[in-house]
Amino acid sequence: MSQKIDRYEIRGKIGEGAMGEVFQAYDTQTERDVAIKMLSARSLQGDHLKRFKREARTIANLEHPSVVPLYDFHLTEGEEPPFLVMRHMTGGTLADKIRNGPLPMDEAYQILRRIGEALDAAHSRGLVHRDLKPANILLDQDGYAYLADFGVVKDDMAAESLTSGGQPGTIPYMSPEQIKGETLDNRSDIYSLGVVVFEMLTGKLPFAGNLNTIVQGHIHEPVPSVFTIVDHLSEEVDEVLRKAMAKEPTARFRKASHLSRLLEAASQSPSAYLSTRDALANSADDESEFRLAYPPIKDVSDTAPSPLLPGTVKSSETRRWQLLAAGLTAVLLVFFAWFGLTQVNQDQGVVAINPTSVPTATEIVETVSIPTIEIPEQTPIPDTILVLQEASSAIWQSGDEVERIPEDGR
Repeated sequence: MSQKIDRYEIRGKIGEGAMGEVFQAYDTQTERDVAIKMLSARSLQGDHLKRFKREARTIANLEHPSVVPLYDFHLTEGEEPPFLVMRHMTGGTLADKIRNGPLPMDEAYQILRRIGEALDAAHSRGLVHRDLKPANILLDQDGYAYLADFGVVKDDMAAESLTSGGQPGTIPYMSPEQIKGETLDNRSDIYSLGVVVFEMLTGKLPFAGNLNTIVQGHIHEPVPSVFTIVDHLSEEVDEVLRKAMAKEPTARFRKASHLSRLLEAASQSPSAYLSTRDALANSADDESEFRLAYPPIKDVSDTAPSPLLPGTVKSSETRRWQLLAAGLTAVLLVFFAWFGLTQVNQDQGVVAINPTSVPTATEIVETVSIPTIEIPEQTPIPDTILVLQEASSAIWQSGDEVERIPEDGR
């Protein structure tokens, strides 16, 4: 490759990914350093080129202060490969920073706040990032965070699919529904953001090990309590992360900004956490978002009961009236039954009625067993790993590529 592309002088290589390489360059026209993301020759066909063009359009139309800005692009094939020209971030990636250990809460919150704002902006336009991870969060020289890499973004308004059966993303940060190949919305990004925050605060992933262990963890296992890893983190912080990483999408935050605001309050005090949660609940379109809590996994036998969630008093009072009404109804039914039987006995000389044996509640409750996902120990081809086996399909990973293959192989 030559040392100059168009008006850009290549100064050095920054990194590389599945689709191409990133270089530091100098713009001779604007006289500033830039980063050039260049599509590799092997990626010029099929989904990679489509993703590359989608990324350029997405960033150009998003225009958010917490999204890495796009300066220029070249998308046609010719003597020069397709490339994007973006702001050069000298602070590295969030992944680089986490390698040095957990981040202080204040620093983690500032990163979360900016990335949360960028995600909310993308979600409001019907975009789902689908590959949110520390390596895709870049830092400038002052430590400000920027969201990057929209190459596998899902556009709800787009008619075409970015992949033909593949499942883009990075498994350690994927939501359960993304791993299983289900329909995604913004709450999948909320889950991934929760994983990123967990890693920022603890220096560890919530689910680690081989790919099979990670997949099973995201789908089935509870989120580890953060205060068992970093003892100064509070139960309120733990509850926020559990909600962000709830297995069911409907149990998560609807907005990334709700996650960041509640985490900030949780890091201050229990009272600040409760008041912020109540304020967000009162302003939310669906208050049930803040009536779902995920208590930490710990021994609570010698602890005081947790404070009531917003709306609990009202629902408890309603249940008491319902139980009272049901009790009165039962008394009346017994009375009328007794009165009727008495009249029958008097008129027809009935001596007694043999009671019918009624099964108890435990006798009629059926135990429903949830089948576990069994992953056979096999490898179809070298360097290809079976990640998840289901009834009608399977997820395989080969290098950086993750693909779902139906049972019939089509």
